[in-house]
Amino acid sequence: MKPATLFEKIWNTHVVKTIDDGPAVLYIDKHLIHEVTSPQAFKGLEERGLPVFRPQQIVATADHNVPTLNQHLPIQEALSRIQVETLERICWFIDQDICPVVPEKGSVGASGDLA
Repeated sequence: MKPATLFEKIWNTHVVKTIDDGPAVLYIDKHLIHEVTSPQAFKGLEERGLPVFRPQQIVATADHNVPTLNQHLPIQEALSRIQVETLERICWFIDQDICPVVPEKGSVGASGDLA
């Protein structure tokens, strides 16, 4: 039997349930959210009357709609501005602070490095 890869070791320690011929349910300790699709997920929780599970484990980063230049200025594009403002409201709603944009580290994909 060949030794497990690092990925396999991490995956196997986080599987909660494996569904036959379907996906595996994983337990993840940190939840990274951003301004593009997270509002829909939180809206789904609200519509179903479900609380946010472990809100202290959420790290929010506005990264898709934040300009790379002139970050000190308001976001000009309306949809981008609304998405970032919505993420800020979500963070307030779940009693979290929005994580500032950290250009030196990147975006949500690199945020694990900040945790």
